[in-house]
Amino acid sequence: MDNDLKQYLDEKFADLDTKFAQINTKFADLDTKFATKKDLEALEERVSSRIERVETSLLTEFHKWASPAEARARTHTATLRAIDLEMEVLTGRISELEKKKAS
Repeated sequence: MDNDLKQYLDEKFADLDTKFAQINTKFADLDTKFATKKDLEALEERVSSRIERVETSLLTEFHKWASPAEARARTHTATLRAIDLEMEVLTGRISELEKKKAS
């Protein structure tokens, strides 16, 4: 092999070694910045727990709101049904009176 080529390749491999060392240093920095897997799992558990508490609170508050609203709706429905029946009776009575008056 030519000496110039050998020297060129040695320089390139040395550059690669330097770059790999820099990459390894950056990975080591990232490892120290980011928590260990155990820490991440603990964080995930805390976040999940908080989400569950929020969901439970929201569902509880919705249920508290929905129960009276449903009861009011049932009351309104029953009232409207009673009004409809009364209207039918009154309409029937008026029809009978008009028939008697016409005859």
